[in-house]
Amino acid sequence: MNSKIQMNYRKKIFYKLASIDAPLDRENLFIVGDPKQSIYGFRGADIEVFYDVIHDIKSYGEDNIITLKKEL
Repeated sequence: MNSKIQMNYRKKIFYKLASIDAPLDRENLFIVGDPKQSIYGFRGADIEVFYDVIHDIKSYGEDNIITLKKEL
């Protein structure tokens, strides 16, 4: 199980690796997420982590978000 402290350290590391002069400016961060996976809260899943990352990415360049949609 991951604590919020561990998740914050991981986030800082990932963002550092994806940045040179400005946050996330290397354009090399690829994230796949599914907010429905928050049903696994008993295993430490936290929906807020998903939305925090989406917010961060949008604040540095909304053009970089691609939402996949299921077509019937």
